[in-house]
Amino acid sequence: ANATARDTAVVLRALFERAQRQVIVAGYDFTKGSALLEPLWIAMRDRRVDAHFFIHIEQASGPLPDPEAYGNRAVGVILELVWPFGDPRPRVYYDARALTPYPRFNMHAKCVVVDGQVALITSANFTRRAHEYNTECGVLLENPTFAHHLARQWLGLIDAGLVVESRA
Repeated sequence: ANATARDTAVVLRALFERAQRQVIVAGYDFTKGSALLEPLWIAMRDRRVDAHFFIHIEQASGPLPDPEAYGNRAVGVILELVWPFGDPRPRVYYDARALTPYPRFNMHAKCVVVDGQVALITSANFTRRAHEYNTECGVLLENPTFAHHLARQWLGLIDAGLVVESRA
């Protein structure tokens, strides 16, 4: 296997452009990341690619009178900033623990799985800063077995009820 250094934004663009069926994106921060996500929106629009986002939302600081509304508002604020494209939109999930004040946690993973065939695991957030100014580290794995298992790990969180789908 050859190791090559490439800009993460270039790798993301190539991954989103090759997507035919499904893209799973897990990330902590998407601030000013819409340019990184536009190729995914195009894949969704033009090829009907199904996208699932697993994102971090701020954890509740106390009991919530309407937990679902809290989650939807938090996701809505994030989407407003990073998904200016309109429809189609990704299905967005957040950790159910965000709806309770304790224990404290962060959804800190950063990865992409495309069509259950290829996976990117990276230290880079999906932010302009991470992709333009930071030195980050990532690995692109063209391994369908690994990619399939990683996709199942994320989708399994839905089946287990450990993440909540936003209606934002």
